[in-house]
Amino acid sequence: MEIKDKGEMKRTGNNVTVRGPQLNRCASGIAVDAKGRVWVVTLTRQLKKEEQVGTSVSMTMDGSGGRTIGYQVQGDGTELRTTDAYKLEVFDADGALLGSLPLDSFVDGIFIYGDRLFLMDKFRGTQFKEYKIKG
Repeated sequence: MEIKDKGEMKRTGNNVTVRGPQLNRCASGIAVDAKGRVWVVTLTRQLKKEEQVGTSVSMTMDGSGGRTIGYQVQGDGTELRTTDAYKLEVFDADGALLGSLPLDSFVDGIFIYGDRLFLMDKFRGTQFKEYKIKG
């Protein structure tokens, strides 16, 4: 979890641009189902430069005190849809590993609703993959 880049904040006239720090990532999300099982999306490796994306946030202040905030997805990997960098691991309520599955897509979040598991890719076309949890 070392810091790769500290990030920065730039002020130019009435514009402010903020870029958050970049850290090595080990997981992309965690969720718990009704049976207490813990579902974790982990990384098998760090994303390559051509796979990386992020969000740029900018704020503009006008003379009357109003502000406009903008968000923009940036990075070389915005057109990519598949990768071998992620896997899904499932643990029981005591922390024992029940199993793992390789994933073939990017995952920025994991959600469980009832017996449905959703994996979200929000930076590359905003898509969800839905799975039914059995047992």
